[in-house]
Amino acid sequence: MKSTTCCSKGVGTTAGTIMLMIIFLIFFGVYLYMVNNHVQSTIELNLESSQILKLKSTFALFNASLGNTWLISTVQSIFMTGDESIGCGIDTSNRLPAGYWYWRDPNQDRDGLTDAQGRPIERIPATNKGNVWGRNPQICYPRDNHVLDYLQAKLECEDFLSLKNPMDNVGGVAISFNSGRNVCSGNNGAVASFLLDLNDDNVESKFSQSLAVVYGDGRIDAQTENNIKVMTSLRQMVAAAREAVANLLILGDAHEQHYPVTQYLPGAPDKDSYQSGVKSRVDAILTARVPSGVLATTDIQTDMRAADNSVSNVVPTGLGLVVHYKATATYTETNNAYYYNNGAANTFVKRPIKLEYIAEDYMPALDCTEWPKPANPPRPTAFNWQSTNDMVCCAGYLFSCNVNIPGLDPAQALTVNTRLQNSIWQQGICIDILSGATLSCTPNGFELS
Repeated sequence: MKSTTCCSKGVGTTAGTIMLMIIFLIFFGVYLYMVNNHVQSTIELNLESSQILKLKSTFALFNASLGNTWLISTVQSIFMTGDESIGCGIDTSNRLPAGYWYWRDPNQDRDGLTDAQGRPIERIPATNKGNVWGRNPQICYPRDNHVLDYLQAKLECEDFLSLKNPMDNVGGVAISFNSGRNVCSGNNGAVASFLLDLNDDNVESKFSQSLAVVYGDGRIDAQTENNIKVMTSLRQMVAAAREAVANLLILGDAHEQHYPVTQYLPGAPDKDSYQSGVKSRVDAILTARVPSGVLATTDIQTDMRAADNSVSNVVPTGLGLVVHYKATATYTETNNAYYYNNGAANTFVKRPIKLEYIAEDYMPALDCTEWPKPANPPRPTAFNWQSTNDMVCCAGYLFSCNVNIPGLDPAQALTVNTRLQNSIWQQGICIDILSGATLSCTPNGFELS
């Protein structure tokens, strides 16, 4: 009996122990399962958070890069607008040669200041960029709205607003523009809209675009804006150029209307002095009223010639002298410089924003019809060209003695030891008005005998 009790007791203890171990293993398995699920959930949450962070950071970085892109595009457009002189002479009308703001055609009469009824004619355009077609001189006179229009055309038509769309591989993130512009013969713009504002010391621009950014199951759709400010005195430089053009018109009118005041008189002892005086007056007009922080430089070429068929609407052929100037003015900012993309060299070069424009005019320097008759006693009116009394006006015609005056008819150009002859009609008219006296060319200039 003792032996049997002992053995049953041992078997019960073993079975109980096994049951406890089984229960423990079941609870431990459940625990491991729960722990594993928690870890897996945590990993999934962390991965999801990582995706969201990557999506948001990529979106923010891309939008910031767009701001830099639009800044460069705005700067490039301002450079082109200044370099192309706000489109004067380059626009579709082709009214002016490239770069010109003021240009006179010497084959046409200069416009008068009144019409047939004596009413004043506007020489400066009232609202348009250029004066009326056929006006002479032709004038480019852009207002602020023309500058803004030109800037906008550069931005839209020079491919500055075009980006690849969509972009499928930006660190695994897909980026696309939901709304773009389609302007200038099909150029696709990345921006939905943009605004420009022209201020005295800057150009402000605002760009907006609709972005869609996708990464995994995450997506961001948003309308973003980038505000750009480029420091430049472009507006003031254009205003200074307009004023210079108006004053150049007044200068040409003065020469045309008031020969006794402005013509080639003894106050200018020779041709070079007269040309230098014209150059100084043009330079003063082009460099006046330049805004602070802007340097004005000019390249002015002047020449004088006898009136011939090429300039007969300035002074009739053979009857005097014409002075011609061609001026290139450049306004250059000294305070600000930006990087300019030289497309031909594929490089960025730091340079200031400039405005360059060209003006050209032909004006009377001497009109011999102002002295159609000799004084009493009869003698021609003498002027100095390069030496004493070597250029005279006689009977309205210009004659020279031993000096080369470009454009002068050979019949009116005498050499040393020659005299006027009745057989040459221009000379014969002078002889007739001198009552039989003879005008001779000597080493010392003209002599009357």
